[in-house]
Amino acid sequence: GCRQVTAQRSLYHDRPTHRQLPSQPQVVLEWALMPSFSWNSADTNLISTAVAPGVALTSSIFFTSGLQARFTSITGRGRDLAREARLIRTPKDDFERRRIQSIRHQIDRFLFRVALAHRAIMMGYGGTLAFGLTMLVLLSDGFLNLKFGGGLAVSCFAAGLGMMVLAVITSLREVSIARVTVEDDVRSSLDGV
Repeated sequence: GCRQVTAQRSLYHDRPTHRQLPSQPQVVLEWALMPSFSWNSADTNLISTAVAPGVALTSSIFFTSGLQARFTSITGRGRDLAREARLIRTPKDDFERRRIQSIRHQIDRFLFRVALAHRAIMMGYGGTLAFGLTMLVLLSDGFLNLKFGGGLAVSCFAAGLGMMVLAVITSLREVSIARVTVEDDVRSSLDGV
């Protein structure tokens, strides 16, 4: 159960929890079966410190999900080109010969783009894991007072940040190759039209 206790000050702190008029006592509920638990500003700092990498974790999850969608799109388009090449198998005219040659170039680029997208996804997962480890180390340090907790947390966060930067750079490289591939596809498709 729970019983009411009338007090001028909070049960957990030496100072009032809010401004009170001198004539009005503060009513506090005290749980009879629960042990006394003190919540201080160091605890809230611990939580806010652990939540900061959580924002990075969430961002890396969204970014990696976007990379996976892009990877699926790239592989789907590569399969479509391979299907088109199988249908043309023996070119009947100059247009089909140029189209087959264009498809070969595009498939080479698609394979390179797939490799870049795969690397970016793996780096995104690495960054996500590092941000998760950062949160775990910070929380563990708060409860266990680890000897190298702060340095380990900073190292994990820096590793996650580095992996995400590399994932972005790799993704930018893939996107620049995509532009060239699309230009080649459009030119070869409209050639002679």
